[in-house]
Amino acid sequence: MEHSTSRNKCEARRIETWLLNQMALRGVTNIAKALGMDKSSITRWKESMVPKMALLLAELEYGVVDEDVARVSAVIASAVTNNRAGGEVITHYKEQVVLLKATNDELRKENNELRERREKDLQRISHLESDIRIIKSSLRMLIAITQAGRDEEFRGQVSAMLTKLEEDRDET
Repeated sequence: MEHSTSRNKCEARRIETWLLNQMALRGVTNIAKALGMDKSSITRWKESMVPKMALLLAELEYGVVDEDVARVSAVIASAVTNNRAGGEVITHYKEQVVLLKATNDELRKENNELRERREKDLQRISHLESDIRIIKSSLRMLIAITQAGRDEEFRGQVSAMLTKLEEDRDET
């Protein structure tokens, strides 16, 4: 191990630990039986062969690719899960935006209709104010004419004002 890089030594220790743990889990007897060897040979391997095999595997970068793939797979799985959740949030957000745009369009349409109605109402109010001024003026003349005793002139003035009121009404 003295000629290996520190990364390989560290990796070799990790591989050695994993191999020894797997041997302990499966049991020396079962491994010996599976390989057709004595238990004592397997036990000797633990001290001499396993550290050398671990170093060889580290030098060959055995397990590094698997570990990288596992790490990348975990990141991808996390990203996919997050994106799926994010996608749901984005989809919900897009739906909300579409609804808000539709509502906004409806409100603009209603607002434009209200503006048109307001303009018409303002015109009508203006005409009514003109009518009130004419009526006031007519009443003042009526009072003046009746006080002066001029009935013919009074009828002519009233007729003229009525005609004016009818013309204004026809324009609106």
